[in-house]
Amino acid sequence: MLPGDKEHPFNGKGILYRIHPSNGTESPWWKTEGWYARRVFISENGEYLARLNDWPAGAEPADDDLGIAFYNIGKLIKKYSTKDLVKDSSAVDRSLWHYEYIREIKGFSGNYTFSIVSIDNIEYQFNVPSGDIISRRKI
Repeated sequence: MLPGDKEHPFNGKGILYRIHPSNGTESPWWKTEGWYARRVFISENGEYLARLNDWPAGAEPADDDLGIAFYNIGKLIKKYSTKDLVKDSSAVDRSLWHYEYIREIKGFSGNYTFSIVSIDNIEYQFNVPSGDIISRRKI
């Protein structure tokens, strides 16, 4: 992931490189543009990316704040806001200008399932190829 310029750091890009096992060389496979995030996760097969927001601005979850987004070879599949993921905003950890909405990132399980635990202790499992929530349970 590469941030944008000084004035627009979150307007960056990402490039996934493929390493060729026959000779160890690398070449660009796919890329993203128009956003930057520090918390991204790649599936084992390299086809899927999960993107999480880094400390969204404000005091509580909002419809306009990205919570999680899924991509297939650089193309957006589906995204959820922080308000979609956090049902009890009183559990949110706040700083002076930002808030935390995730307690734990469990990550990919194989290539097609990604899991997180929200700050209010709801475990979400996502089917990454569709972006759909396949399991939601309070823990």
